Amino acid sequence: MFYQPCDREVIILIHFHRKNAIVFEKREEINVQFYTKINRSLGFHGTPHRSMVLIMPTTTCVVQLTEWPPFVVVLDEVELVHFERVHFQLKNFDMVFIMKDYSKKTLII
Repeated sequence: MFYQPCDREVIILIHFHRKNAIVFEKREEINVQFYTKINRSLGFHGTPHRSMVLIMPTTTCVVQLTEWPPFVVVLDEVELVHFERVHFQLKNFDMVFIMKDYSKKTLII
């Protein structure tokens, strides 16, 4: 489950609108939201698909959930991360995720 604060973004990432109400803190609720706070200082900008987006690391994944399609890399499935075009003068570089299952395609940011 992931959440990104609504600073300049109007997005609720996990929201359930239930058909049947559930009891929560002595009230019946049909709308339920789940979230966890992420430290934005660890985020970085990248292009996992076609546009520049904010990518956030969590304890188990690297995610981008604000634009479609979402980008999620589960770190337990990653064998190696390779940094390409790294130079002290440049701020930009490529990051390649190589999966433990070699039949899966590598993911490039």
